[in-house]
Amino acid sequence: MTRTMPSREWFAHAGEGFVEQVRGVGAADLDRPGLGEWTVRELIGHTNRAFTTVVDYVGVGAPDPESGALLRDAGAYFAAAAGGKIDHAAVAERGRVAGRALGDDPVRVVVDAQRRANLVVAENTDAKLVGTPFGPMRLVDYLETRAFELTVHGLDLAYALRRGVPAGTRTSVPQALRLLADIAGPDAASAAVRALTGRAALPAGFSLL
Repeated sequence: MTRTMPSREWFAHAGEGFVEQVRGVGAADLDRPGLGEWTVRELIGHTNRAFTTVVDYVGVGAPDPESGALLRDAGAYFAAAAGGKIDHAAVAERGRVAGRALGDDPVRVVVDAQRRANLVVAENTDAKLVGTPFGPMRLVDYLETRAFELTVHGLDLAYALRRGVPAGTRTSVPQALRLLADIAGPDAASAAVRALTGRAALPAGFSLL
């Protein structure tokens, strides 16, 4: 059985996989279809927020202890996000804005964002409190949400570009599956297990998020 990977290690592997793919993106690729209504540029911009939010949310300082109960883990974060009825139009627009912010040199912007995020991670303890839109949580737990985003969208980018999946992303996939298992309720988990073992197809539109 593959061992469980610490969140810092997962974040590092997933980040390297994403950056490796971005380094291979040419100017002609940026306007290709990326994911849903996003172009490749916009998909990269959205995924790069996995780096920039680490810097931004740690940078605001520790949340007020009275601001609400700590989110206990990455699963609780995604549950809170889903419970808040995510504004998908707003998410799509943030992706477009982030895509434009990449400017004429997306590689430079993404590499710099990764560098700054890695510095913040190295300079803070696992217990550092991070303010998120859904409540405060420990840095070690927030990193799992960012590693998950880098992993899933790293796969999205590989398929959009019709290229192989980088080693860092491949290494990260089992961790993403574990988090999805934590997120899934009993009914959804049962459907996923049956599909993954060839018993039945997943229902149309099935998603754990």
